[in-house]
Amino acid sequence: SAVNKVGSKLLGYAAKDQGIPFYVLCDTSKFNVLNYLGDSIQLEEKHPDEVSEPMKNVSVKNPYFEVVPPELITGVITEEGLMEPLDIRQKMESMRKYVEPLYAAGK
Repeated sequence: SAVNKVGSKLLGYAAKDQGIPFYVLCDTSKFNVLNYLGDSIQLEEKHPDEVSEPMKNVSVKNPYFEVVPPELITGVITEEGLMEPLDIRQKMESMRKYVEPLYAAGK
């Protein structure tokens, strides 16, 4: 999966519906190794007043990011080139040895 600005998931579904490949573009430093190790992702939300006036009995959400499911993603383009899911898994495993001690210390 990928985390990106709200609207990205909708673009992914539109691409899938039309048979158009949908790629994620990022550098490998954006790979979330902590999530890979089991941490959940906290998606940023901004103040509801940015998108709506306060209304009685209405709860307004203002998310900035959303999760794009992996089944919508054709591949990930990085500084290392096009990466398939197995490539990403191997990269995460290689990054794990650097992150895991920090992760364990923070738990």
